Amino acid sequence: MFDEVVWGIKAWFILFVVVIGVGALSLGAKAVFLPANIAIEREAVQQSQQYNETKTRLLNDLYENALELDVKILEATNPSVAAAQRAQRNQIVRQMREESQLMAESQIPAVIVTFLNQERK
Repeated sequence: MFDEVVWGIKAWFILFVVVIGVGALSLGAKAVFLPANIAIEREAVQQSQQYNETKTRLLNDLYENALELDVKILEATNPSVAAAQRAQRNQIVRQMREESQLMAESQIPAVIVTFLNQERK
């Protein structure tokens, strides 16, 4: 009977050591991998911010090109040149719509939203 009690105590001690060891390994793994995870998350956020800034810049450039074409269309004396410029402007507007759909609505500049809404009319 004494042997059974000793064996029971040894079993519980081994189980305790294993549980503590697994917990220690888990904390150690977090300490090792956490900085790498934080770096990955930071990079993802920066890329997302960079992505939005790049798309915003592109939309603004396209907007300026569309406005320049508006002036050229009004100044055009040759009807075929004006038609070609209108086609080019329509393509720019289509591209602006496509690019804006790849962004969160809150990230699209208000002037672009207003311009695209006016173009639908």
